Amino acid sequence: MTDAEAAGRICPACGRDAPEGAFCAHCGADLSASGNHWAHLLRPKAFAVSSREPLGLPLFTSSLFPHLPESLRWPFRHGLFLVLAALLVFSMLEWLAPLIVVTILGVPLLFGLYVWQSGVFRDVSRRVLLLAVALGAGISAVWWLWTGSLLARNYDIPIAAASQLMHELAFGLTITLAGLVLMLLPVVLVKLVRSRVTESLDGFVIGAACALSYSAAGTAVWLLPQFTLGLIDNYNRWLLLEEAYLYGFVEPVTAAVAGGLLGLLLWFRPATGAPAGGRRARATLAALTVLGIALYIGIYLVDAAETARLTEIVANTVLTVLSLLALRAAVQVVLLSEETSEGTGLPVVCEDCERTVPDRPFCPGCGAAARATSRTTRARRFEAHRDGESSGLTAERAS
Repeated sequence: MTDAEAAGRICPACGRDAPEGAFCAHCGADLSASGNHWAHLLRPKAFAVSSREPLGLPLFTSSLFPHLPESLRWPFRHGLFLVLAALLVFSMLEWLAPLIVVTILGVPLLFGLYVWQSGVFRDVSRRVLLLAVALGAGISAVWWLWTGSLLARNYDIPIAAASQLMHELAFGLTITLAGLVLMLLPVVLVKLVRSRVTESLDGFVIGAACALSYSAAGTAVWLLPQFTLGLIDNYNRWLLLEEAYLYGFVEPVTAAVAGGLLGLLLWFRPATGAPAGGRRARATLAALTVLGIALYIGIYLVDAAETARLTEIVANTVLTVLSLLALRAAVQVVLLSEETSEGTGLPVVCEDCERTVPDRPFCPGCGAAARATSRTTRARRFEAHRDGESSGLTAERAS
């Protein structure tokens, strides 16, 4: 323990010495909050990924891309706006080919860039990541091709027309609900594979990758035959926008949330001395996972209800926001309750507030969790600080 930590106070949540600051460096508890279990479990005033944001603010980048450093969140926000703008512009211009490409690949490509830029692909075995993507895409393609061909044979129509007929018969909802189980199945299968995945946020990446690949493959199987045969040539621009918004943004985001929540739950290991209790944390995480899956189902219930176009868009937007809130709460529970090492106690620079603090699970100044950054980023941060100290000593000796 450093002198700075010894001069601190006792944390009311975990009972350990807390260095000077607003948050406990060991458990992340807000030292100004009451002793309420839920206050320690959720810590609503400061999101552990980005301490400047409250837990109840459903921002896309810090919610769906938790490992991103603050400096990269704005470029990814611009990327999201670019995807949404492309869906809008291509729908209004009725440019079907680029619209379908963005609908299928827009959000999945953003997530792939996140895995690369955050360094997660160095922490999680590439074999595991490729397995997650291959299982999700493969199961989705087989499922949607089989259901389409089954319906086409029964009604003696082309497979491309079967997709539209599913919607008209409200049969698509039944198939989608059955497909939900298949979407989540790869997450469980990857969990059964022996790998070096040790942190819940890595499990989130695996779960979201499975779900996004399932979503992208399913959308491709559903849209490409219709485009090839010209079945959507007569869609007006507003119907194109409605479909593009649903399948190019709402569906992949809520799918990533559902899969990511399951990944968090499967890889979660509560700390033995968690302030709010490991059982309570796991139960809360399980409830949030069920909620995220229910919100994903809600998207298709709204679609099957065939409400007015504006009503459907608003309802889908509300469900997407609620799913992001469920994800943020789950990430918060994980980061505040997961088993972690105590760190070295040596000075490092916090990735969130950029202050020099002891190397502990949480920054005592802003409350950001060290595990909100990838293991690769953490190692580089420590090496950079050590190299800086070595340079300073060398310059001092030279002088």
